[in-house]
Amino acid sequence: MDKLPAANIYISGGEPFLYKGLPDLINQMPKRHQIIGMVTNASFNTDLYMAIEKKIHLNVSFHREYTDKDSFMDKIDSLRSRFQIAVNIVATP
Repeated sequence: MDKLPAANIYISGGEPFLYKGLPDLINQMPKRHQIIGMVTNASFNTDLYMAIEKKIHLNVSFHREYTDKDSFMDKIDSLRSRFQIAVNIVATP
């Protein structure tokens, strides 16, 4: 990241938080890079997300086959104090 010119960065993919060093990578990113946000399914403990010190946008996907709506909303409520949040509802049968 040190060799790249200034960039706006949006992190997506499968589930970015599977990369164990993600909070450190984001926290140590050079200031010239602006992290716009990332997509996540918020399946991890909120402590992992709270380890990110920068205020970024989280695009959180609700997969009702993996969690119930009350648990999901509790997690969203705890994360929104630190992050800007948008929620996607995954259409499943």
